[in-house]
Amino acid sequence: MRLEDLHSARLFEMDKCIKDYQIPCRWVPDLGGSYGYPFFNFYAPLPYYFGELTFLLSNNLAFSIRVLFIVSFFGSYLFIYILSRKYVGNLKAILLALIYSFVPYYLLNFYQRGVLGEMWALMFFAATIYSLIRLREDINIRNLLLSGIFIASLLTSSNLSQIIFVPLVLLVAAILFFKIKKSRFLWFSLGSLFLGLLLSSFYLLPKVFESNLIHNGYLPIYAKESPAKQAQSRYELLTGDTKILDFKEGSNWMSFKTEANSHTIIRLSQYYFPNWKVFVDGKQIPVDYKNNSTGLMTFILGKGNHEIDARLYDTPIRSLSNLITLMGIGITTVLFFISFARVRKWILYYRKGIN
Repeated sequence: MRLEDLHSARLFEMDKCIKDYQIPCRWVPDLGGSYGYPFFNFYAPLPYYFGELTFLLSNNLAFSIRVLFIVSFFGSYLFIYILSRKYVGNLKAILLALIYSFVPYYLLNFYQRGVLGEMWALMFFAATIYSLIRLREDINIRNLLLSGIFIASLLTSSNLSQIIFVPLVLLVAAILFFKIKKSRFLWFSLGSLFLGLLLSSFYLLPKVFESNLIHNGYLPIYAKESPAKQAQSRYELLTGDTKILDFKEGSNWMSFKTEANSHTIIRLSQYYFPNWKVFVDGKQIPVDYKNNSTGLMTFILGKGNHEIDARLYDTPIRSLSNLITLMGIGITTVLFFISFARVRKWILYYRKGIN
């Protein structure tokens, strides 16, 4: 598969999630040989969320992917230029920005590997360093918010961010602190880091605490091996005389009706992953995913007419991570309004009135 096609396929799955209100996107039904897997539960999703905005406007997958590469390229240039201009002249800043944008590793990503997330991480690494320097120069809530948002963007841009770029960001923050030795900067920089962690929790917590649920390549551990061929249908009748009617599906669910003339075993062409649940006539039934080496979901259906609903629900850690991110968004919103002097005066006025 060409790199452009690979990214287009991922963006197409993200589009399915968004239009299906599976937010944040975790399960993608068409990858993994059309057996689905929890790709965005473990793969840094931010570039594809941005790409979804472009795709909604353009309705063109290839164009949207090109925009993602262009944004990362020029974004890196812009932040390095703004950052360098503080210490050198415009000409040298332009040169440094060009060097950063055209380093061999960057070119390797763009022309050979096509690792979109790493390119975005390079952009947000530069943006985060810039925001920390701004925070050192002017320690206020707006710069704290800017730094926190960039840190969250860095964490959710690439799976390698936590290993490579975050330690460098912490090192730069420590150097800046020891240069000015202001406790206020220390607390504000820690606050920005905390805010960044809150905002990115929807991705970080499941990635860390559910990493034991997949093999390499995002294949769920319940599948010892991939099926021999690509799925041709979302379901397969293993035994029984049954008609499937009114089949519908979304990014993480499917539903259909059955007219079963005999005892029937149905296998869904989706890998099992914790909290996939199947309901028959509104009642949850047992699902067997250990009966074969592929880890596909199988269930038994009795004779008669039935309504089947299958859906992937969030586990407690996924639900908690979503709530933490929502809390981070709430804190960000409150701090944003508080950053305006007029709002602070209004709060102080009413506080005095209450007292």
